[in-house]
Amino acid sequence: ERYVVSFNIGLDGQITAGDGGVFGTKQRPDAASILTEAVSQATSAVELSSDETVTGSIRLNRKFDIYIFDGIAGQVATIGMEQLNGTLDSVLFLIGPGGDQITQNDDASRDTRNSVISNFPLPVDGRYIVIATHFGGRYGVTAGDYRLTLRLN
Repeated sequence: ERYVVSFNIGLDGQITAGDGGVFGTKQRPDAASILTEAVSQATSAVELSSDETVTGSIRLNRKFDIYIFDGIAGQVATIGMEQLNGTLDSVLFLIGPGGDQITQNDDASRDTRNSVISNFPLPVDGRYIVIATHFGGRYGVTAGDYRLTLRLN
């Protein structure tokens, strides 16, 4: 597991420890630190359609955004999250209709901190939740604006 902690540097140069906690495993991040809260917010989430692009912001006081879409078993989903500014180190989670994390992506490649869930076959019919966040989930400290795109084939 990874333990992530944040630090705050005041205008006077004083450093204080912020929130901290476990975020995923050495193999991959997981949505555990924000999953319950994210699923509870799904009823007010922005609904996405295929080939739709939206923009959003991750801030220290806004750790994640929630999007939903309806999928059909066998459809292939590609979801991309691209940093537009700031220090944002994006992470994407896809939550299935049963409320469980079914896939994720931290960095699309070694050369970028953007995230892409690429060509993922949807396992069942139903409503899916996309969690757009930053590395560390609830404990992350990077921030910035992003562009999110959904494509269903």
